[in-house]
Amino acid sequence: MATRTNATASFGALSVIAALNTSMDDETPYALPNGTAIYVHSDRSNGVKIYRAEQNSASFDTPALVTGTNLETANQGNAVVSPDELTL
Repeated sequence: MATRTNATASFGALSVIAALNTSMDDETPYALPNGTAIYVHSDRSNGVKIYRAEQNSASFDTPALVTGTNLETANQGNAVVSPDELTL
């Protein structure tokens, strides 16, 4: 993760998001426009499923499974969520 003070400034140094820096395949991240959460597809459990990690004061929480979306026979990659998180 890297941040900057405005859209024309340079990004600062990269930092690791510990909750997403595991031996699992946490891929195709999608951050909400307001930065409050990030969605990834991951093989943390049986099969690739969609997870959501909420931003906390320092980084992001451990990703939690997004229920109701995970098809056992399909790859769940490249999830994009509406800003209100009501549409996936």
